[in-house]
Amino acid sequence: MLNRWLASLERRYARYAFTNITFALVAAMAVMFVLLLTSPGLIHWMTLDREQVLHGQLWRLVTFAFLPPSMSPIWIVFSLFWLYTMGVMIEQTWGSFRYQIYLFLGWLGSVIVGMASGVATTNAMMLASVTLAFATLFPDYEVRVFFVLPVKVKWFGWLIALGLLAAVGASEGVARLYPAIAVANYLLFFAVDLVDMLKGYGRRAERARAYGAFQQTVRSSSPVASRVCAACGVTDADPSIDFRVCSCDKCQKPTTFCLEHARKH
Repeated sequence: MLNRWLASLERRYARYAFTNITFALVAAMAVMFVLLLTSPGLIHWMTLDREQVLHGQLWRLVTFAFLPPSMSPIWIVFSLFWLYTMGVMIEQTWGSFRYQIYLFLGWLGSVIVGMASGVATTNAMMLASVTLAFATLFPDYEVRVFFVLPVKVKWFGWLIALGLLAAVGASEGVARLYPAIAVANYLLFFAVDLVDMLKGYGRRAERARAYGAFQQTVRSSSPVASRVCAACGVTDADPSIDFRVCSCDKCQKPTTFCLEHARKH
């Protein structure tokens, strides 16, 4: 349903979408980083604070979205480069219009959580939803951690998912819904993929249980010997043993022997 709705909107309004929105987002964060580096106290005017918004500081509804992901002069370069890489690849896959809808819903989710909880809010969850989308679309994309250790981006997605689950577990009452609302854009866009993934895990688990039960049955069942040497008692449970049947006058009836005793016989 969501895909049909997005396709309908895209046909009507795609021409109004900005191209390379990721560059604009990263550039705004870089400018914000410089401002906060020169005036650290400015951050108290940029975060999403419900009380201040209700007192007329409406710019906070926008400025929090452009807060830099790091205030380290070194890490900000890598953070913005990584955000740009993810955003460009997602935008090339989805198209500018769909990606901007995704970012808008991520912003809206953060606003809803910030205004409902009353806790000063940054854009951390909005950026986390971008990482989740990238990890789902490109799970095998490798990142060199500290320029040495290759790590597939899907593991970053799993870490974020575990963090969200931990936040749900640590919250009480209605607050348990806040992490889900904050990444509602991801849950909406990838609902079908998530359901298919869970079904796939269920099918693999069922096959693993069935295979384990089969192996247990094979291990617990003792083979029934169909041929036994009349001289030494060895059976065909050992596949390396050859058997012969003798019907001579001495045996008086068909008698099974292993090859060694058949020759001596």
